[in-house]
Amino acid sequence: MNSKKLGSFHVTDLQLIISDPCYPIECAVDDSDDFAWRLEPAKRGEWTATVFYEDDFTISKLVATHTDFKMTDNWIDTGKEVGVDSAKAGIFDASVYGRDDAITYEVENVHEINMDEEGLTYYVACCDAVASSEYEAGIVPGGVVSMAGIGDGYYPAYVQYDNQEIAAVLLDFWFDEEEE
Repeated sequence: MNSKKLGSFHVTDLQLIISDPCYPIECAVDDSDDFAWRLEPAKRGEWTATVFYEDDFTISKLVATHTDFKMTDNWIDTGKEVGVDSAKAGIFDASVYGRDDAITYEVENVHEINMDEEGLTYYVACCDAVASSEYEAGIVPGGVVSMAGIGDGYYPAYVQYDNQEIAAVLLDFWFDEEEE
């Protein structure tokens, strides 16, 4: 399996959001929805993001790790699956996720999305980050986003803890063809 370090982002909240960026934050806050989820308590500070991909460049995993944490192979299943409808998913600081004012630069809007609702500028920034990267993944303010493996569907999330704080998150987009 190949990997590419994407860069870093800051987490200032005690909550992370794992979601397709097309969903508003309310989907993660409302426990009746099963598309986006809050993960807490999260370790504050700088996080680094890495994307893992197969030989055919299909993204298999997206991982974000606090820079002061040494990741292991012992992942804990959250029991939560991220629902994906725009073929993208990410790991985001809850205080920034979906906030248009977090995007302090002019978005390219490569998909010409009509940005007439709150949160769409953030979503467009996520789309641009994915579309402009040869790895189909990138850093956005307060998070990381990537293509979701084979596209739409539900994907499991895993975590690792450092002193009872979430210090690493893995979104697993890969499955064996036998599992279908």
